[in-house]
Amino acid sequence: KFFDGKLYFASERCPVIFAFDPESKTITNSINIEVPQNFEMEGLTSFKGKLYLVSENISAVYEVNPTTSELKQVQTSVPLPPKSKSGDGTEGIAGNEKNNKFYILRERNEDMTRSQIFTYAVEAGNETSSITLKYESTIELPLENPQWRYSDICVDELNNRLICLKSYSKGK
Repeated sequence: KFFDGKLYFASERCPVIFAFDPESKTITNSINIEVPQNFEMEGLTSFKGKLYLVSENISAVYEVNPTTSELKQVQTSVPLPPKSKSGDGTEGIAGNEKNNKFYILRERNEDMTRSQIFTYAVEAGNETSSITLKYESTIELPLENPQWRYSDICVDELNNRLICLKSYSKGK
């Protein structure tokens, strides 16, 4: 995620978010976070000065303060879908400050025929998180076969659209 002049990235199972400066080509900051057991970071976005992560195993959204490394779970009006029996779950998250929305991507549904994008409106939070997410709608993206899936999402604010990364897996 490009945020505040830096490129932020993290590994699925490593509880560290790295800030990379493209001009100096160096890692300028490491944000160590204390995550719940079985946390599996699958997506990263920014929204109004904070970073937000989505976990696949636990299926939840977390807010990270990039200055203090404080981690808080974000309340949602409806639960995110759990990881499926085939191992598919929430893969991406995108914040849209212009429209005050979050988009959460599920790579495939239970029967592996569609990917899903859940739209949430951002509302004022409480003492446990600076925002809460209120469910609005679901967009379903048909898949050609069970080997295809959508694996990431971002907001193109300039052109007012969502961009999704589609990937193919040969399977096991």
